[in-house]
Amino acid sequence: MNLIKEQNINNYFIFYNSVFASLISKKFKCFKVYDVMGIKSKELHIDKNLYNFLKSFFYKYLENILYKNSSIIITINELHKKVLSKYFKRKIFIIRDAVEYNLGINTALYKKLKKQYKDYFVLFFVGSLSRKRFDRNIDALESLTKSQKVKIVIAGDGKYRQYYEKLFQERKINVDFVGFVKGKELNSYIKMSDICFADVYLEGFPYKIFEYMAMGKVSLVEQTEGVKEILVDGKNSLLYKNSKEFEDKVLKLMHNIALKKKIEKNAIMESKKHTWDVREKQFNDILKEVFNDKKTVQ
Repeated sequence: MNLIKEQNINNYFIFYNSVFASLISKKFKCFKVYDVMGIKSKELHIDKNLYNFLKSFFYKYLENILYKNSSIIITINELHKKVLSKYFKRKIFIIRDAVEYNLGINTALYKKLKKQYKDYFVLFFVGSLSRKRFDRNIDALESLTKSQKVKIVIAGDGKYRQYYEKLFQERKINVDFVGFVKGKELNSYIKMSDICFADVYLEGFPYKIFEYMAMGKVSLVEQTEGVKEILVDGKNSLLYKNSKEFEDKVLKLMHNIALKKKIEKNAIMESKKHTWDVREKQFNDILKEVFNDKKTVQ
């Protein structure tokens, strides 16, 4: 990014470090870009309890520091922009998240997994288990694994892992918890799966969906405003609104190979629109626009 190298810019992505960087940079003449990947104060309302309720106010205070001290604000979707626009009457830019195309796999692990799960239609999930994630679709997961040759594979760790291991065992759901997996090992799990599913809540558009698509997989995703900006049900993904739809969409795909292949093909095509090269160009275009506007005003 030549433009970034030529200008004195602080571009911070990680929330906790961002607040510190924002306060420190006030002492310097920096052009500060805040790239909003998530709105922490809103996400804390997912698990409703007094601790998270109070914590959300603290995060709201920190977020205000970031927003007010930033020269420009960039976010990843219209949903985030809509939320931010309620509090800040300034221009907010959108640059979608990105993914590497042609993600590599661990070939030996992939072959092992294909052999291990060869008799099953595999539903794969990856994500933090530091909050509740499967309660709303637990009936669908139970029904699918009891009535069909379906296996649930969950990659991730967190304080709710034991809770779900116990819950799935009690309900006799056919599941494998494989713990924290990353890199080529994670890609191997994605590649061997038939459907990769995701919940969304207030995340807007989770990065892992781009990973699913780049690997040519069918993404079964909770339907939200942010998701519908990119995903189209039956074209490049499958979208669900409730547990019943979750189950119906899985069953539909299990018995429609042509639809499965169509979605997989379209998913790869869509992922090519969201590479890091594309994101870099969009980022530079925004900076050029902003700097040109500043020169015009001067």
